[in-house]
Amino acid sequence: MAAYDDTGMTDPATRPHLARLCTAIRRGELHGIVAPSRTDISTFRSAYEDALDTIRTCGGFLALARDETTL
Repeated sequence: MAAYDDTGMTDPATRPHLARLCTAIRRGELHGIVAPSRTDISTFRSAYEDALDTIRTCGGFLALARDETTL
């Protein structure tokens, strides 16, 4: 499943494609999400961590294509 998010730096909780992917994880249709970079989720550390918690709560993972160690 592919998703493209063009909502900019809005709160990840209000982004429809991220919500759709989390729903697919809950249903067992996906195991996780691959994103190019942490900043594709959010440039704000707290919003990124909240989105990561949401994905994990659904039973999934977030993998980053780019190796990043800091925000």
